[in-house]
Amino acid sequence: MPAVKEVATCSICWDELQEEEEGLSDDPVLKGRPSYLTLRCHHKFCMPCLVDHVEHSVTRKQLPLTCPDITCRAKIADEPLVQLLKRCDPSTVTNVLRLTMLKANPDCIP
Repeated sequence: MPAVKEVATCSICWDELQEEEEGLSDDPVLKGRPSYLTLRCHHKFCMPCLVDHVEHSVTRKQLPLTCPDITCRAKIADEPLVQLLKRCDPSTVTNVLRLTMLKANPDCIP
């Protein structure tokens, strides 16, 4: 009897995730880049949903950035965070840097 392959879905939009090698996309815009990420906590999300989550969290000044699953909230590790920030609006990256600096040094308000 053949093994049944479980289909992974994004934990936000519930779209099926493409099970390519580490999620590498065939989409011309995302060619060679992951179409999804599996976070350290093992939750999987498509890149557009994770980018939206990061941008929304930064807008609301919610740092550190955490897994969007409401039952988890594990901190997003540095490596996947770098992948996400590369896809975010440049102002989001600037705001992450500012907020991180302020959290580390609350006495130095720009």
